[in-house]
Amino acid sequence: IDLGSFANDLTGKVSFNKGTGTVQNVSLWNTHSGATIGLPANLNDLTLKLTGSGIALPATSVGGKLDVTTAGAIAQSGALIVTGTSSLNAGGNAITLKTAGNDFAGAVSISNASDVDLQNDTALTLGSVTTTGNLTLKNTTGNISLDATNVGADLSVTTVAGQIKQTAAIGVTGTTTLEAGSQNITLDNAGNHFAQAVAVGNAASVALRDNASITLGGITSASALEVSAAGDIKQSAALNVTGDTQLNITSSTADILLSGYANNFGGKVEVAGGGKVHDFAFRNAATGAPTKLTLPDISNDLTLVFDKSGLELGTPTHISGKLNIATGGDITQIGALTVDKAATFSASQDGKAHAITLTELSGLIDEERPKAFYEHIRNKDYGLSPEIPADKRTLNQFQRFTGRAEGLSISF
Repeated sequence: IDLGSFANDLTGKVSFNKGTGTVQNVSLWNTHSGATIGLPANLNDLTLKLTGSGIALPATSVGGKLDVTTAGAIAQSGALIVTGTSSLNAGGNAITLKTAGNDFAGAVSISNASDVDLQNDTALTLGSVTTTGNLTLKNTTGNISLDATNVGADLSVTTVAGQIKQTAAIGVTGTTTLEAGSQNITLDNAGNHFAQAVAVGNAASVALRDNASITLGGITSASALEVSAAGDIKQSAALNVTGDTQLNITSSTADILLSGYANNFGGKVEVAGGGKVHDFAFRNAATGAPTKLTLPDISNDLTLVFDKSGLELGTPTHISGKLNIATGGDITQIGALTVDKAATFSASQDGKAHAITLTELSGLIDEERPKAFYEHIRNKDYGLSPEIPADKRTLNQFQRFTGRAEGLSISF
């Protein structure tokens, strides 16, 4: 039934009934603002062009393609089953298709819409999507795959038993919220830009990438995390990662600022990609074995806080600014530290005394005797004033010790 070639003005209900035959394809162009549509339970292609109104799509099964263009909101009154691709254009209005039983098997493309709320009972694949408002996506099983997507407000993607991934760049003006249960989230396209915070609920491995700066809006639980950015990496809520974390930046002037919340990083943390980091501030409140931290050179300040664990400093690092390290466990190193300005170490963040072993630091204290500082520590000569003899029995009377020399401060 082809009524889609001319601008019809149909004022009442327009019903397409199969009678004793079978309706294959339906095409309709209607300009009237008050018309309603009745559809058969099954058909092949469905094309609706409603230039005077919106539509509430009735329950139907489309074996081919679905193409709906309206001047008003697109909604539904029953479940939609579409085997082929779906193309939706709401003329700048809302699209709400979240009825239980929806099954969009092919790619769903959306253009010229405000808020979009789309729910699918199976895997959901998007084509090109552009909204001026929010984009909310949810399914109950299978993956959710995004193509070229531009969201004018907030993006929310929830999958119960599938991955969240992409095939083209994503741009989000508002906040982004992602939930993948026990599955992976992989949004690592080089063209992505998340203008506001990206929050992750539960997921397995999480990979995020931004072509500018990125703000992490909290991670409830993830088994691994990789974040890449051309600008700063920051946070606005706590991060909880049970496995390894990798932070990649491509600009030597970028900051990594992850110290404002009680984060929990259970594995090693590595920073790579840009040669240098400007300011690096990092906090880990996890309880457990010492966390291995591998850093590039720092062109300004380095601040590290480990509330309940120790710290193993990785590769050799040059810090052009100040160094401030506070831990609740032992501080050790496997590479040399070069600190141009003041350095402060504290190994009592948890209220207990822990060891500080920095054998490579002695060269910064006395160029004439590069091992002097290490030898003093090893021989228990802490350089205290004569009024406080540096013998073991006297030192044991103190719960804490602080020593300062040549811009270096060590507390335990």
